[in-house]
Parts: sequence; C-alpha cells; structure tokens
Amino acid sequence: MVNVTKTVPNSWALRCAWALAFFELGLSGFSPLGSSSLGSLGSLPLQILFFIGAFGVYGFGGLIYDAVSQRFGLNHKLFTALPLLAFCYMAFTSASNMLGNLNSFASIAFAVCGFLLALSLLFSSRARRIKSTSITKQAAVLSIVSFALIIYYLMIPRNVTYRQPIADSDAIGPNVVIITWDTIRADVLPLYGGTGLETPVLDALASRSTVFDNMSAVAPITGPSHASILTGVVPPSHGLRSNGTSKISDDIPTAAEIFSAAGYATGGFISAYPVRGDIGFDRGFDVFDDRLPNDRANSLMSIGTQAFTWVRQFKEARRFIEEPSLDGDTLLSRTAEFLDNSQGPFFMWTHFFDAHGKHRPAPAYREKALSLSEGAWPPAVQPEAVGDKMTMYRGEIMELDRMLEEQIAQLEEKDPGLKNTVIFLLSDHGQCFGENGYVISHTPSLTQATQHIPGIIYVPGATTQRAEFAVNQIDVLPTLCALAGLEINSHIQGADLSPIIKDGATSVERDLFKDGFYMEAFQLYLMGGEVQDLIQERKGSISTRKNNQGSKSAWKSREDMRKQGYLGVKWKYVNILNDTEFFYDLKTVDANGQADAEDVQELFPKEFINQRLLFYKMFERIPHAEESALIGSEYDNSMLEQLGYTGGKAQ
Repeated sequence: MVNVTKTVPNSWALRCAWALAFFELGLSGFSPLGSSSLGSLGSLPLQILFFIGAFGVYGFGGLIYDAVSQRFGLNHKLFTALPLLAFCYMAFTSASNMLGNLNSFASIAFAVCGFLLALSLLFSSRARRIKSTSITKQAAVLSIVSFALIIYYLMIPRNVTYRQPIADSDAIGPNVVIITWDTIRADVLPLYGGTGLETPVLDALASRSTVFDNMSAVAPITGPSHASILTGVVPPSHGLRSNGTSKISDDIPTAAEIFSAAGYATGGFISAYPVRGDIGFDRGFDVFDDRLPNDRANSLMSIGTQAFTWVRQFKEARRFIEEPSLDGDTLLSRTAEFLDNSQGPFFMWTHFFDAHGKHRPAPAYREKALSLSEGAWPPAVQPEAVGDKMTMYRGEIMELDRMLEEQIAQLEEKDPGLKNTVIFLLSDHGQCFGENGYVISHTPSLTQATQHIPGIIYVPGATTQRAEFAVNQIDVLPTLCALAGLEINSHIQGADLSPIIKDGATSVERDLFKDGFYMEAFQLYLMGGEVQDLIQERKGSISTRKNNQGSKSAWKSREDMRKQGYLGVKWKYVNILNDTEFFYDLKTVDANGQADAEDVQELFPKEFINQRLLFYKMFERIPHAEESALIGSEYDNSMLEQLGYTGGKAQ
C-alpha cells in the first residue's frame, strides 16, 4: 500500500505567512518614508503597523492553520500545499501591483532582498530546524501586539484642532456664520422657482434677508469653491484647483485667520474629505472638526494597498461601509458644543454634505419627494436615466431644510432673535442631471446647473430684498469683513456687497471682474492620459493602469478636458484645454429651463470674439499662486474615489 501522507514541516503555515510579510516589505522598499507608492506616514502607530502589521495578521492566520493541522492530524500533502499556494497567489498579486514602482536600483534591490528572505524562510535547512514551540511563542506575541495596535488605532478617536473658543475682551462686532450646502443648484429651490419640494425654513430665512438672484460658483468642485469662499480669490490665486493634495497657498489669508486676528472665537465644522484641515482649511480656527466616519479604517490604507495583502482587505471592505463624509445631524451636535463653549463674538463655518453623491434621503423625505414629484421643475434633462435620482435629490434638500431649522435654533439660543448675528448661506456648486451629457455629476461641468448657486445673507436690521446684481463666491469674505467692521485685505478680488444689503444699492464697483467672472473645472483626472495613468497607478494594479481604456473605470477622454470660462450677464464663454470652445446666450432658455443648452458661437460671431478677448485679458491679470503637489497619495485618491472625484464613478 502506498503511503500518501507527508509530515508537515515545523510551523509550515507560519513560515509561509512570514515569508509573504518579508516579500511584501521588500516590494515596498522596507520604508514607509522612502517608497513613492506609500508616501509619508505621519502617525507613529501607522509607521509601526507598516513594519509589524503583515507579520501579525499573516502570522495569526498561520498559527491557526498550524494548530488546526496538528490538532486533527491533517498531514495529507494537499494541506501542506495550501499555505504555499496562498503565499504564491498573494505574492504574485502584490508583485503585479508594484511592478510599475520598481523603477530604480534601490527599489529593485529591496524587492530582491525581500524575495530572498522569503525563500530562506520557506526552504532553507535552518528554517526547517527551527523549534516549533519557540517560534510559535514569539509569533503569538507579535500577532497579539500587532492586533492590539490595530484595534487601538481604529478605536481611539482622531484628535481635532482645539483651543478654547474665547474671543478677546476688546473684540466687538456681530457673530458671523457661513453655512455651505454642498451640491445645491439654485434653480431646484422654491426660492428660485423650483417645484417638487418644500423648504419652509429656507424660505422663512430668505423672507428677512437679501436673496441674490444671480450668484455664481468659481468651480464645480468642493475644495476649490470653498477655498474661494474663505479667501475671496479665485482658484489660480489661492492654489487649490482640484480636490486632492493641492492646498490653499500659505500666502493667502483665510476668513478664520482674519476674524481670529480681530479677536473673534472661531469654529469650523466640515463633513467631507475635500475640505479637510491639512490642506489649509483649518488655518485660523480655534476649533476645526474634520473627523469623518471610519477615517481611522480608511487611513490604514495609506500603509499601501498595492504592496500589502492585509491592507487591501480594508479597501475591499469599503463597499460595505460609509463614504468619507459626515451626516448633518452629527455635524450639528458638534456646532452645539462649540456654541455652548464659545464666549464673545464668534466666526463659524458649517459645511453640509447631505445632498452630494448617492442621493439617498431618509425614508420620510424620500416618500415626501415622491409625493411631490409630478411635474417637478426643472425636470431632469435625461429623465429615464436620472429622473428618480433628481427626485431623491429634492428629498435630500428637504432634509437640509430641517437641519437649517435646528441650526437657526442653536444660534437663537446663543443670540435671541439673531439681533447680533450675520448668516450667509450658499452652495459650493450644483449638480447635473443630464445637462451637457453629465449624468449625476458636477466636476467636469461649467453649465449653469453647477455654476448658478443660491446665495442668501441675513443681516439684522437690513432691508429684505432680492438683488439682481451678479455676485460670486469671492464676494462672501469682503462682504462679511465689511459687515463686521474689519478692514478688507488688499489681496481680496471679490467685492463688498454691504451697500446692496444695507443701503439698497443696485450695484457695486468691481475691478478685475467688472465685466464677468472667471470660472474653471480643473479636477485632476480631467488633465488627460498621462495624469490619468498616474492616478490609476496609485488607485490599483499596474495591469488596470495599462488597460484602463477598456476597464470598468475607463476615462471618458484621454485628452486634456480641463475647462476655463468667462461668465457675464448675457454671455458665457467656455474654453476646453483641448482647443475646443463654446459660447452660450444666457438669456435664451430651452424647454428644460436650461440657459446654456446650445452653442451659439456661429450665430453671434462678433460677440463670441469679444467675449473671448475679454476672457484672455482678464485671465492675464489674475495673480497665480505656486501650485503644490498634483498627484495625491494612494490614500488621498482612495478617499476621493469614494466621493467620485477621481473619474471612476459619478461625481
């Protein structure tokens, strides 16, 4: 009788596990600071986990496999082969992912070193002679320590910027509040003629405020638009032109810095990754809370999903967890705490992300939106594809209206009757539901669906009115400074709108943008093929990168599709950086209520040439900040991908 069994080598599964750990560390260059694919790990726990995480996670699996094999006498050669097959599969996957990063002598040398260490653990005679009991004890300790550190890292809340929010004793002036509703287009709101939803709280606020009928966004992208709101300058001047790792220029003061210097207590509360603190949004705030759901678990991915199998599982698990954004009710609990602790006049910015992205309102608002959906205006341009989503979008706006009621109640508890509080409510950009072919998207658009935004400012004692004068996000900061009695910095490009708000003026003087506003869509993935390849390389495997034209996340275009525009009162000029131009008559509206559905440059050639010249003259005068890094880390791109900002899904 032939004996088909074979004695399993000492701690065989554990040795395969540690061999994989050494191999993957070699691929990563054995350095969390030196590998181009990993970037810098700023957290000490992350740096420790970089080195021991793989040994702990894989080792724990190997220990269990060895223990089960010994307990049940699983000595068949099939059970001997399984750990080696697992090693080969995972090692091959990691090597395929990292192949494009092995582009220097050092990276190749580290990879070879890791490979040789792995072979030594698997097949050397010394490894086979290792006493099972001794290595098992050491491996168990390492696994326990590693898992304990992972649990500690996941469970301990991330710190936020915090100083006691107490204004200087000599600080005077009104409380100043900026409320930004992410992804809200003006024409959907009842305040601007929209139907299919009800916003009684917003309407009530508007009834005692100045409503700007023609307010526009500088960009259809969350980070750049908010940076312009808080600095008073357009994206080329503040430097943050794409959601990612570019940041607000240190040379440009922010609203919080200006109000803090004037003695105000300052608080910022955000609900999405593109406006996080480390790219400049936290500057000047006593309290800046940018904590997001699962941001600890998400940050583990910065260790490297390409090189490490165990880290890749966190990326795979993302589909079952929340995206990196915060619900408005949680945000309001944080603003309440700030208002309870603040003393003296305060400046506060609150950012609500509830109407962005997936358009899934709470059940009550879903049902209400459905009940009001018949004949809703404006309609979706592609109703069969996105009509239902636009209905849900209206449900989310009704949720925001309910949250506005709670926020106003918080402010009135601090300042009864809002007798000393200024509130500016606006959006960063809108959303497309088929306009110009963009389906549930905004980042590549300069259509009015994304650029025409709501703008409402409440000032105690000011006249209630609707203002037709064209205004822009860059006007927010100088206006609030003027209303608070602060000097308007010379770098600010926007206009002070307080004469319109307080004195009933019909217009104000402008310099740089007297004939029209600059706007741009510069999200990184729009730059074209080479940059798209780099983003794809950071997001996933090299095989996906090489074949992305045919993959499920294929780019719509490999050309440079970044856009710049010039928005006037009647005309809009758009220049795509692939040498394509468009021209729109904003006074002509189509059956869907859209003012920029048809290119009219051939119908109005003289006006087209004139607007183009005005654009280039204006653009030459815009100061440009030095731009920071363009390509984000794997972690940055992964977080942005969840929100739709890397071109892989709807934005």
